[in-house]
Amino acid sequence: MAASYPSSVKSFPAKADGDLIVVTFVTDLEAEVVAMETALLGTFTLGNTSVSGTMVTSRGLAVSLVAGETVAARDAVYVSPTLTAGTAGRVYKMDADVLVAGTQSFFVGFATAAASAAANVVIQLSGVVSGFSGLTAGAIYYASGTAGAITPTKPLHPFPVGMAISATELMINTGNRRETEQSENASAVYGYVMGGASAADPAMLTTTDRITFSTSVTAASTISNLSGIRRGQTGVSDGSVYGYAMGGYSGAYLNTTDRITFSTSVTVASTISNLSAARYGPAGVSDGSVYGYAMGGDNPIVATSDRITFSTSVTAASTASNLTTARTIVRGVSDGSVYGYVMGGYTASAYVATTDRITFSTSVTAVSTVSNLSGIRSLGAGVSDGAIYGYMMGGYSGGFVATTDRITFSTSVTAVSTISNLTSARNAASGVSDGSIYGYDMGGYTGASVATTDRIIFSTSVTAASTVSNLSGIRDQAAGVSDGAV
Repeated sequence: MAASYPSSVKSFPAKADGDLIVVTFVTDLEAEVVAMETALLGTFTLGNTSVSGTMVTSRGLAVSLVAGETVAARDAVYVSPTLTAGTAGRVYKMDADVLVAGTQSFFVGFATAAASAAANVVIQLSGVVSGFSGLTAGAIYYASGTAGAITPTKPLHPFPVGMAISATELMINTGNRRETEQSENASAVYGYVMGGASAADPAMLTTTDRITFSTSVTAASTISNLSGIRRGQTGVSDGSVYGYAMGGYSGAYLNTTDRITFSTSVTVASTISNLSAARYGPAGVSDGSVYGYAMGGDNPIVATSDRITFSTSVTAASTASNLTTARTIVRGVSDGSVYGYVMGGYTASAYVATTDRITFSTSVTAVSTVSNLSGIRSLGAGVSDGAIYGYMMGGYSGGFVATTDRITFSTSVTAVSTISNLTSARNAASGVSDGSIYGYDMGGYTGASVATTDRIIFSTSVTAASTVSNLSGIRDQAAGVSDGAV
């Protein structure tokens, strides 16, 4: 026999914080919600509620917040924490192209109605939100590269916001709000371009510039300057605490290593991190947590690899990591966890396309022919999104080139990527990356030193000039490191 419920609803007193809600009948819940809304000045809604304005039927919990920007009904939103450029505690539209870990952790749900900046907006936190069109039932939807929008196509930095249960309804994701394959790192704040040369050997520099990833703006950072002038050093980073500028040339070959403390941006000499032998032009790669490697170089041209232990900052030779052939002015990229790649370079007689791959778990290096560059060259700049692709940008092969090759980390296969080509042919630039959104090819040499910076968008692999990121002065052959990427 079907149950029946009274149609009348008795009155309930407003509840204070901590009062117990006792529900006798289903209809009592609706009345109790009205009392709660009154008591809480209308800040919460629960149950089946229609919001005026753009109509969105919500079946779940909602809260009234303040919009940090103009939002529309059904925009996916997050609450800004203090570490972002927005006003802390206000609501902003999700955007897969600019999300970082700090904001992803505060995804809250969907706007139930349009609101302008600084206005109150009701945000549905859980349950089913309706009013969409064209959804595919059963499909997982992600924050899109279009701010506030959702997409069933998994983007480079996937953030699942819900699952469609019909063409018009989405069940909000209230469980795992961040997928493990994302490469975002909340600590990616600054990148550094350290030392280099501005013309010939007498113009070698200690100068360090710092790029702020949130704005892409570069400026001189005198506290980060190297302990002495040099060019041709390599950079490695543990991705959180320290970065290292290793080796180089100052009129004589050097084994010198300087260490930058990311929390303060201060650089000092670190003698325990010095290379096992003085050399110029090695490639730097890092697993982002345990070891970094300086591989190959010149004095004379060698295959030698040194390994730095990040926990102690101590560097020692690692014969298992040696390159398969001696070469110099090589460059490296890393997926940040499994493999690093040393690409191209110059032997005693020729430029090469050769790529060697180091397995981080064993520190063993071997040739990887599927990873070879699309053409012979040296002195490119390597950047990586830390998860899917790495890029070797520009270089020299008897002439300056703008060519960019892209390596797919899941397969180790390298191919030319014309949309990623530099805006002008050059070599000896420095590569830095925020590890998730952008990579930067900074400075270089075109027949003269330049300050030019190009920025690659990892989600699209497209490169364009970024004048706000230009170096503070013309420079080439500097070391690049980042506090949040390898």
